[in-house]
Amino acid sequence: MRHPLEASGPLFTESNPPFYRELRRRADAWFAGRSRKGGAPALLKALGLAAVAIGCYFAILAEVAGPMGLWALAIVQGACMFVFVLNSAHDATHDALFESRRWNRVFWHCWDLVGVSSWVTTLNHLRSHHVAPNVQELDIAVGNEVLPLLRLHPGVPHRFWHRAQHLYFPFVYAIGTLHKWFVLDFVELNRNSFGCRQGHPEARWRVPLLLAFKAWAFTWALGVPLGVLSLPWWQVLLGFATMHMLPGFVIALTFQVTHISEGLEFRSLNADGRIEGSRAMHNMVCNSDVAPQSRLWCWLTGGINVHLTHHLFPEVHSRHLPALSRLVEQVAREYGVPYRKQQSLLAALGSHVRWLRAMAARPPDASALRDAPVQQYRPEVAR
Repeated sequence: MRHPLEASGPLFTESNPPFYRELRRRADAWFAGRSRKGGAPALLKALGLAAVAIGCYFAILAEVAGPMGLWALAIVQGACMFVFVLNSAHDATHDALFESRRWNRVFWHCWDLVGVSSWVTTLNHLRSHHVAPNVQELDIAVGNEVLPLLRLHPGVPHRFWHRAQHLYFPFVYAIGTLHKWFVLDFVELNRNSFGCRQGHPEARWRVPLLLAFKAWAFTWALGVPLGVLSLPWWQVLLGFATMHMLPGFVIALTFQVTHISEGLEFRSLNADGRIEGSRAMHNMVCNSDVAPQSRLWCWLTGGINVHLTHHLFPEVHSRHLPALSRLVEQVAREYGVPYRKQQSLLAALGSHVRWLRAMAARPPDASALRDAPVQQYRPEVAR
């Protein structure tokens, strides 16, 4: 079968190396007799998480406990809701949840059910981040469009507020889903800019659908609780914010530490608009796996922590990623290819914070960084 990384097009200057071809061969052998998709176990897991989230929601509306108890239920609801999305919509986005492409498309709309535009998110994820991670011009996850308060890439212009980003980044991550709900989806539609593409023929008819789903999400998340609960309005809003902020922080942190950390490369396009090297090797040096053998962490994050392996095998369901990460590490060692891995989330967090501190400092020559054909910028880190 043709692997997604083989379809690299003219963006990269080299074809994929023998390391990658051997890795793919061994992965194909490992999957002999196995499905690459999630199947029934993944569906049951997603439905179970959705059931808990819905149960918490109706328990809150029934006011089965006092304010503190309802607050705790809101936290559980938010955690289960977003873990449900990570364990269904993300894999469905990569056609990895079911064998059926149609059913994967249906589960894309799990994003919409929790207030996030599935269309905008899918375009940004597949047509930007997965095209070339850590390339400022292509990967919106490292640009300042999505997170203007943070400087993650050396090519992003330095602003005075970036000097404290290593202190306030937890707040930025915590409001990530709120920003997506209320700001980012609408801004991208208004700009008609999605992923790496300016303008999209589907944008015009997608707008009514996006607005309809937004109205649905605002109704169940804010309108109904404000109209039904006997609590003061500010307590309802606090519960709504808490539902977002705790899982939002954990999700954003898990994603960020896998490709925004020390030891990873941060690149820019060549003068001819291409990227040096092969697509497979680009993913090897720009992503990392974090605690890939932690079953609990993989279960909670839908395999986002096994990020390097996910980028090498985007069509594979997340439940297979821990096993595949061992295969990636083994083949990389045999071929002398660098394999980035952090054994724990705590170690990855420390590396991430040190990178944020390095990016908080004003570069000595911003124009040189901006004009360099390939960024492999590793500034001295103040510890």
